[in-house]
Amino acid sequence: MSYCIRLGEIYILDLLDLYHFILIGILGSTILWINNIYNVLLRFIDQKQFFNLFFSAFLISSISVVLLGYTLPQIFKVEFLFPRSIPFIFFGTLFISLTSFRFIAQYILNFSKTHNKNKTNVLIFGANKHGYNLYNSISKNNNLNILGFIDNDTALQKTLLNNKRVLGNINYAIELKKKYDNLTVYMNDPSISKKEKIDIFLKLDKSKINLRSFPSLPEISSNGEQNYLLSDLPIDILIGRKEKKLDVQVNKLCITNKNVLISGAGGSIGSELSKQVLSLSPKNLILLDNSEFNLFSLKKDINKIIDLKKLSLKINFILGSINHLDLMNKVFKASKIHTIFHAAAYKHVDLVEKNIISAINNNIFGTYNMVNFANKYNVKNFILISTDKAVKPTNMMGKTKRVSELIVKSLAHTFKDDKKFSIVRFGNVFESSGSVIQIFKQQIANKGPITITDKNVTRYFMTLKEAAQLVIEASSLRKNGNVFILDMGKPIKIFELAQKLIRFYGFNVRRTNQTNYNNNDIEIKFIGLKKGEKLHEELSYNSNLQKSDRPKILIANEKILDWNTMQRQLKKLKYFLNKSEISKISNHINKIVEIVN
Repeated sequence: MSYCIRLGEIYILDLLDLYHFILIGILGSTILWINNIYNVLLRFIDQKQFFNLFFSAFLISSISVVLLGYTLPQIFKVEFLFPRSIPFIFFGTLFISLTSFRFIAQYILNFSKTHNKNKTNVLIFGANKHGYNLYNSISKNNNLNILGFIDNDTALQKTLLNNKRVLGNINYAIELKKKYDNLTVYMNDPSISKKEKIDIFLKLDKSKINLRSFPSLPEISSNGEQNYLLSDLPIDILIGRKEKKLDVQVNKLCITNKNVLISGAGGSIGSELSKQVLSLSPKNLILLDNSEFNLFSLKKDINKIIDLKKLSLKINFILGSINHLDLMNKVFKASKIHTIFHAAAYKHVDLVEKNIISAINNNIFGTYNMVNFANKYNVKNFILISTDKAVKPTNMMGKTKRVSELIVKSLAHTFKDDKKFSIVRFGNVFESSGSVIQIFKQQIANKGPITITDKNVTRYFMTLKEAAQLVIEASSLRKNGNVFILDMGKPIKIFELAQKLIRFYGFNVRRTNQTNYNNNDIEIKFIGLKKGEKLHEELSYNSNLQKSDRPKILIANEKILDWNTMQRQLKKLKYFLNKSEISKISNHINKIVEIVN
């Protein structure tokens, strides 16, 4: 071909030319094999492979010139002359043929996928190096149609990046939604502040535009997979209010330089509480849990904090049950405890419903043991961590927690001295194990469906940090036998929460009876309320909430049982429990709850 182009006519090969042709073919194939050209998937040829082809063509043409023009004629004493332009023409034709064949093959292989009507239309936020890297990571995903970039910097608009135009600012995405129903904004810019990210999401969410946020490029799967490790949706958006910052530092009275015991220390709330108590410099911190794994995990975290902050205090990690009376007696006798945060409880509604005897032993009689030991050993502060499910309870978990509250209140009002026994009650905690947010995230990672009991179901939510701070702050309030509640704002509609999460993670909510959908659509299924579940939870038995000495903490005034009555009822419950008479156990717990209500 090179000769034909150079001479402008058909060039007929003689026998020597044929030998040379075969030799160049073997040489070229060997060089392409050494450079791994044959191992490259045609569908994924990129800039690096383009330069590899260029280098291979240059190497083949250069060696051919040296071999045919000088080396072989010297060895075989033959004369082989060719025009000086032939090496350059050969290099050009070889390079063009190598690349054009592969790009044509790539186009044919990708044709069916690039014409997929169900592709997700994508705008990349950020015309900078982060947007550039993100484009390179997702550009080979044939399920995406990258429309271009958007950026709030007006100087960058209408410019080109990766051969894609910077179309406008965030408002352009809102305008584009009118044209593209299936639209997602991709973001990977660590320089964007939390406030800016919240503002962007709120603007997009109003127009039902999805936002997919990536924490780091190594966590992105670029070949059509959508199980990305995504950054979390800001808490402010999820709970519909600002996270409340309680003044923990003013609450050192019950913690600093005191002996503090936390039961259930390895659980979600207990572990966060342990870390915050640790920061207030207790004299001795006793961390109790009946789960070896939870206690081991907590120990690692606590030791890291101690090493990092160079703290000096005594910490006892105790593996055991609050129903192990001999163990508890030794702990109380040896430690001279000043403050107890009682977080140990079985809290998962379904499990408690199927394990009533274990739940009653732990939640009710475990609390009874703790308050008795606290009273016996003159513990000054006892704080029970309760739940909104204890208000007008309809399931066994809520009923056991309600009876636990009554035990603490009864003892507090019977022994009125310098001791303070109180209760902290709050709703769902976002970061706790088994929380609805964790379940939704897993369901989204599995591409759905998201399961919700009822379209109208609502719940109160708070963050793990808020929960721990509330417990600590309540310990400093000089009120005995009261129930303290954080002002948690309005309850959140779970259906709306699920929709927000779906859109934030870059998916579409599949509409009811929608038959034409793709991998970017996630279905929400309504499965009906489970046994004992309520449509709406409440934080108190009445709306008569009083303000406390702290502006964000309220006090619920509720009825009590006297200590003697409480003990008689518990003795009867224990009798039924020992006989494993489930129906009588359930009836008697209902009776205890109804006595007060």
